[in-house]
Amino acid sequence: MLSASVGESETLGALVSPLGLLAAALGLIGFGLAYVWRQRIGAEAGLPPTGLSWVDATAAGSRALAGQVASINSGRLGAYVLTSVVGVAVILLLAKTVMP
Repeated sequence: MLSASVGESETLGALVSPLGLLAAALGLIGFGLAYVWRQRIGAEAGLPPTGLSWVDATAAGSRALAGQVASINSGRLGAYVLTSVVGVAVILLLAKTVMP
């Protein structure tokens, strides 16, 4: 449909590749080990403390920034996003029906 203006599209590789299967297998093994670890240790499962003091300071700063943004937003951002998505959909629909 757009080949006249943008050129030919690239051909994509295989949907399933050996590297992708390896990554999927490693991910599933990791989830399995995490499940076994969690079941063995129980509710106390957690990473040992590493003593990185910058993590707590960064988390507190991020939490404060998020609170300030949330207090300014007061729910209006969701309405803006919805209006933008609906507006783009209407523009695309009109462009498709008006222009062949």
